[in-house]
Parts: sequence; C-alpha cells; structure tokens
Amino acid sequence: MIPAGPFRIFFFVDFSRLVDPGERPFRLRGRPLAPAFSQASAFSVMVAAVLSLACVSAFAGRPLTTDDATITDDRHCQLESWMQRDAETTEYWAAPACNFTGNLEWMLGAARMDDDVARNLAVVQAKTVLKPLQPGGWGAAIAFGRQSGDADADDLYVNLPVSFSYDDDRLLVHVNAGWLHADDGADDLATWGLAAQWHWTDRTDLAAETFRQNVGKPYYQLSISHQWIPGRVQVDGSYGNRLDGHDGARFFSVGLVLFTDMIIP
Repeated sequence: MIPAGPFRIFFFVDFSRLVDPGERPFRLRGRPLAPAFSQASAFSVMVAAVLSLACVSAFAGRPLTTDDATITDDRHCQLESWMQRDAETTEYWAAPACNFTGNLEWMLGAARMDDDVARNLAVVQAKTVLKPLQPGGWGAAIAFGRQSGDADADDLYVNLPVSFSYDDDRLLVHVNAGWLHADDGADDLATWGLAAQWHWTDRTDLAAETFRQNVGKPYYQLSISHQWIPGRVQVDGSYGNRLDGHDGARFFSVGLVLFTDMIIP
C-alpha cells in the first residue's frame, strides 16, 4: 500500500473486543475490517484496516484501524501479525498481503480468538488504488473483503479510503467510508473512520483516530510507532475505548513490525 514495498511482520495487541461480542470494535476482524461486527462483523472492518498497511513511515498502517489510500509496492509482499487484548478477549492475527500485478493487492488473514470459547476467523480482501497519493496531494482506493469463522459467520464489506498529504507527508489525514453486511440477520451497517497521522521525528509517528465499524458508539484510538531499526524493525503501541468511555470497551495493543525486501519475479 505504499511506496517501498517491504515484507512486514507485525506482532501486537491491537483490536478491541467489548463485553458484548456484537459491539466489539472491528479491526482485522471486521479491518479490512474495522472495529467489530457481531462475532464476525466486528472483525470484517478490522481486516480492511490491516490490509492497508504498506508504508513504514509515510503512510497509515499498524497500529491504525482507519485504512489509507495505498497498497503494497508492485511485486512485493508483506506479512503482519499481532496480538490484541481487551477486558475479555485475546486475539492473535497473521495477515500476509501481496501485489502481483501493480495495482491490485490481495490479503489473506487468519485469527485465533481466546475468550470463553476459542474461535477462528479467516479474511480475504482485494484492494486497488483509484488515485495515487502524492506529497501535498490526495489519493483514493477501494477494498472489498469477506470474513468467515467458526460461528458460520460470512460477512461481506467494502471500504473507500481517501488520504490527504500536508507539509510534504509530515501530516497525513485518512478518511474512510464503508459498508458491512453481517450474515447474522442484523441490518447492514455504514462504517467510517477518521485518522490524523503526524510524522513527529524521522523515526517516530503519532496518530489519533475515531471510527465506527459496528453497532453502538464510535471508538477512538491513540497510538505511537517507532522505527527501532529504520526500514527493518518497528515497535508500536496504542490505547482505545468507546467515545462514551465504557470500561468494557477499553483495549490496548503493542506491536512489533519486521520489514524485509521481498520482490516477486
């Protein structure tokens, strides 16, 4: 989703889970998904967010839930993995993504949810850039995805991320508008996200966002990411909650990202 297409490995605690599974924020569960759908709906939105990560320093990615308007570089791949924790659930995610043809990124994610009953989730997503993002300009992309799990959930989603660059990419603003169809009898849901990402130093980014990817009040998340070894290792962390401050919706994440150049012939 970004200019240099590295192969990444993420390890973090990130996505939110609420007391009521149907109200959890969605990240890769619903990232491409965003914050959560029902058991599966929340995850669909999250998947969308994770898929969009590709650029280490200039564009959105871990630990943001809001997606950006970029994809991995042509003929490059990335692998993201992370762990997330809230009051009731621990999640473990792995999401490899590759760009084989230049403007189409495919992502396949898998997750293990440990709460009262262990559950598995799988997500597949395709994302393409509609308008490339340039310094001082704006860009747009679109992502389509499907999530399924042990609970026979089969959720479909679409997300349209638009990104704006200011001050030569020092400040990036990402806006998302999407739609989620949960296969649990619930009404279709309009999803959205708004994030501001500040390139604080050459190695450190700060970000703040708010997003709605499931029923109930929107979420907010504050995060920091640091390039421990530039272009190779990133560490990050985040804290989030619902805007109404409900204790059961509070979540945190910590992450480790490893970057390795991996060019597909």
